[in-house]
This record gives sequence, structure tokens and C-alpha cells, in this order.
Amino acid sequence: AVTFADRAPGALTSERVGEVESSPGADLLYRGGFSLLAVGPEFFEMFERPIVAGRPFHHGDWHPTARTVLVNEAFARAFLRETGRGLPIGAHLRYRGARQVDDVVLGEMVTDTEFEIVGVVRDFGLYPDDSGDELPFVFHAASAGTASPLVMSVRVRGNPDPLAARLPIIAANVDARLFVRNAQPLDVWIRQRDDGLTMVAGALAA
Repeated sequence: AVTFADRAPGALTSERVGEVESSPGADLLYRGGFSLLAVGPEFFEMFERPIVAGRPFHHGDWHPTARTVLVNEAFARAFLRETGRGLPIGAHLRYRGARQVDDVVLGEMVTDTEFEIVGVVRDFGLYPDDSGDELPFVFHAASAGTASPLVMSVRVRGNPDPLAARLPIIAANVDARLFVRNAQPLDVWIRQRDDGLTMVAGALAA
């Protein structure tokens, strides 16, 4: 399986503050901070994250004029906790304020435009807060032509190390202008991501 996104799973993401309304122009139901991820086709299937409510992205959601998003279970739990209204399927999300992390991919998309929440996807378990709970996420549909940086995820049978080593050569053979900044197995990437936090936690414990 092959897919892509604007971040590696578990990486630092762009964050925005958003407001959720039951319909355009209706009273505010919920306001909070959300992490954003722009994903390509088959992203959730790739990581075996099923849609638990509503629907997944379909072909029309990748059209430039589409205004649909998916959210994760953590988002749905926060929405339920704050509103008592059940799932946010069909509600409309509008972003407010500046991004906390600069993001090229969503630069033209995360304005005051309203987006309809069409589905809820299973939590990834890679984005815990200080209490160990998953962070609320909003997922936008992204095309390979607009995602920057473009982070590919490839699922292989067996050991991924040989493909990771060959990937820069494969890319250069396709187009000499293609530059693979990094290629490594996902478990190695996550371990490196956590090294700093592990060292800090160990120092504090000591």
C-alpha cells in the first residue's frame, strides 16, 4: 500500500483554533484547538484506521472546491463533552486565528471558509497529550500536487530496510530533480521522535 500526507504519522502538526456550528450561520456549539493533517487517498486504509461514523473521503473530496473534513474520535469526544449533542457529523467547522505552526499545504485552505464534518475516524494513538489522551484532529483531503512537503508512507511485506535504502536511487531514476530528504521505517522514526522526551523524562525521574 502507498499513500501520502503533509506530515509523517506522529510528527509535529499544524494547529488551529476552530468553531463548530450545527449549520452555516447558526449559533456556536463548540470552540477548541485542533491539530491538522492533509492526507492523500487511502491514507486511513493504509494505517488500518476505520471510519467509525459517517463516511470516508471519496473522489469528489479532492476537488479544489470541496469543503469537507474528517475528524478523529478525540475530536468527537471533546464535541460530545462540550455540547452533549452526540457526534459532530454534518456540523460545520470554521477556523479562527493564526496557525501555531506554519503550514504550506493548508495555507490557502484554512481561512474563514466553513468545512462540513462528514466522518469520524479511529484515533491513531500517536498524538498523546500530557494525560496520554489522543489530541483532537481534523483531516483535510490533499493532492500530490499541493502537498508540501510530500511525505510518502509505504507498507511492505517483510523488512522495510532494503526499500528505505533504495528509495533515493529509485526517485533519482524517475526524475533527477526528485530529492528524498529521509527514508526510514516508521518504528525507527517514532523512536527517534521520542528520544528527546525519553531523555527529559529520565532526567526528571532521576
